[in-house]
Amino acid sequence: MRKLAFVFGVNIRRNTEEHNSKLSLCYQISVALLHTIFVVISIITFIKKDIFTHESLIGKLSRKLTDVLAFTLWCVLASKQKKLSNLFNDIHKLSINLKANLKIITINIGVIVIIIVPIIIGLVFTIDLNETGCKLFIDYGTLEFVKIPDGHYCKALVVFVMFGCFLTYTLRMLVVVIYVIICLFLRKILNKQSNEILKATKSNNFATSSIGICTSYLTTYESIFDTLKELENTMSLPVFLIQICDIFAIFNGFIWLQIYSKNYLYLKDVKRYAFGIYIVSAVCFVSFLCVSLAASSIHEASKNYKDAQEKLLKHILAYNQDVDFKALFSLFITHQSPPFTLSAWGFFYFTKGLVLSAIGSALTYSLLMIQIDTSVILRN
Repeated sequence: MRKLAFVFGVNIRRNTEEHNSKLSLCYQISVALLHTIFVVISIITFIKKDIFTHESLIGKLSRKLTDVLAFTLWCVLASKQKKLSNLFNDIHKLSINLKANLKIITINIGVIVIIIVPIIIGLVFTIDLNETGCKLFIDYGTLEFVKIPDGHYCKALVVFVMFGCFLTYTLRMLVVVIYVIICLFLRKILNKQSNEILKATKSNNFATSSIGICTSYLTTYESIFDTLKELENTMSLPVFLIQICDIFAIFNGFIWLQIYSKNYLYLKDVKRYAFGIYIVSAVCFVSFLCVSLAASSIHEASKNYKDAQEKLLKHILAYNQDVDFKALFSLFITHQSPPFTLSAWGFFYFTKGLVLSAIGSALTYSLLMIQIDTSVILRN
């Protein structure tokens, strides 16, 4: 994951010599220039060519917002390189201390998803196009500054679209995969600790070992929740940007589905493009669900952890007469704190209720935008 992040301009590798080498710095500067050029071209094409088209407002914003937010996401991650590296190191230490390692197959599946999703999206938009259509796409994307020999427009388009998809989607999918894996890993640790506390309260020698259990528990509690706070501080803004992008793409998918079902004549030439929109919308819907469910699972695991805290507290008071009041008071304070909840930069908090409410809101606003955009299209 660290190496894959470095390929796309986010250096979170462990080796400080590699981190500060001239070759590494030159590569990062080159990636920065590519991201900057890409987003500048995207903004110019929006101003020159997209504003006056008959495409829906959400469609225009969704496509260009994806490019702009991809650039913003890269800027945010580049500014958080040290924090990301520290987060990775702390999770690694936590896995060693608590003997809860990540499964290699999970990481491998994540890497495959990061690479394969941009390829699929790129192929969907470029497959089975004729030279005329390819020329239109090339002229649109390059502002007609790039001249290509006749008969080679489709080959050039594949390269151009794949390059754009990798810049736009790979870093985004990398953040999604990393965030989901970290959430699942921390959920696993929280559930494991909850089960161990419950087992300890049922053991026969609890009365004699409760003080040691309490002290060990408090130390583990601090390390786990410090890591959760670090995850929140480091990843909440990138996750917020991705969630906004996903919601706009879902809106766009609903709108194009409605327009396509009406069989507007002008859509005959862009059926492939519409199919690509559906694929992107489906990918973003899955991305939204994965992030929301993985993050909300932390809230559920934290609640279970609080329940285990309560049982431990009751058992210590019931079975141990020689109470360490300092440890007991610390345990009481941690129990009184609310369950930990991850957020998207504080704008919304990930709980199970969020998933259904977010999907319902997306459907509601999509219906509203469909009515607005359809009336505009019919009028034009």
